[in-house]
Amino acid sequence: APLYARAGLLEHIGRVAAHVRASSAVAGIAMTGPAGVGKSTMWNAALAQLEVLGWTSVRTRCLETEREFPLGLVFRMVPALLAAPGAGGAAPEMYGLLRDAYGGARPLSGSVRDHRRHVATALVEVINAIACEGPLVVGIDDTHWLDSASRALLQEVIELVPNGAVLWVFAERRSPYRWPSSFTSIPVGGLTPADSEDLLLRSLGARSDTDLPSSVRRSEEHTSE
Repeated sequence: APLYARAGLLEHIGRVAAHVRASSAVAGIAMTGPAGVGKSTMWNAALAQLEVLGWTSVRTRCLETEREFPLGLVFRMVPALLAAPGAGGAAPEMYGLLRDAYGGARPLSGSVRDHRRHVATALVEVINAIACEGPLVVGIDDTHWLDSASRALLQEVIELVPNGAVLWVFAERRSPYRWPSSFTSIPVGGLTPADSEDLLLRSLGARSDTDLPSSVRRSEEHTSE
């Protein structure tokens, strides 16, 4: 039921992923739409579909409460990346930098700009190591809550990662920010009135409104008066 009338979107995502895998292209998917239309559900379903097809999935979610916290995304994403198959194949100094700095053992010193430069290099190294083991998809939900430093870092990493190493899958509300031109934008809208009515009938086990339980019909008739 959560993915009712969304099969076409999943098929489209699958085609983009197949193209990335076959052509070693730099690509990403940005699912956009207003709050409450099911972007996160689609995001989860897309990543689950790719996992079934053999992709390694690294996923994280941005939080509104961390929007003013510089590089907040990194603290959420790094543990998942370091735990992924193949991450240990990264250069030890790069793996260790992320492990120590974002595990609290040895915080990086200097400005946020300095952090971003070092972290971007380390992230690219680890992502490449994971991708050497097989296709990798990095999913980030609610990217409209990214702090400015995290967004700049993410854009830098996307540019530095070699072609075909990773597929990026984001879900976000519409925002003034733009991802690279190689990204595919997929609008996610709400159900049409007809789809909503059909979904209600299906969930109640009814083939038409005449099959609805009498209590539901009485409520509907009362509402229309």
